[in-house]
Amino acid sequence: MRHCSITDLQEQFADDDIEHLEALDTGAVTVELGKYPAGNTTERVSHAADEIYYILSGEGTIRLGEETRSLTDGDMIHVEAAIEHEFVEIEQDILALIIFGPAITSSSYAASNDES
Repeated sequence: MRHCSITDLQEQFADDDIEHLEALDTGAVTVELGKYPAGNTTERVSHAADEIYYILSGEGTIRLGEETRSLTDGDMIHVEAAIEHEFVEIEQDILALIIFGPAITSSSYAASNDES
């Protein structure tokens, strides 16, 4: 078992920079905490693995390919591998939990509950 305090990680961020801190890396899954200050736009990037962004706080817009989506506290968005994406129009500082990793097999608590 591995444990990480998101609160402790958050305290390591500088004031006005876009930053990413690794919270956990198991080899199959990587979890990061991302900070995107208001008024910034991130670099347009793509990754080899799928990503899930869970917005802990803040408000802004993410561009996935040519599509845009507004995001706010509590939203979650899936970014498929190799899709270029960037945060644009960041209205309030965004703090996001980012999960990278392909699912090797489909397994989840929700899926096992559906089978019962």
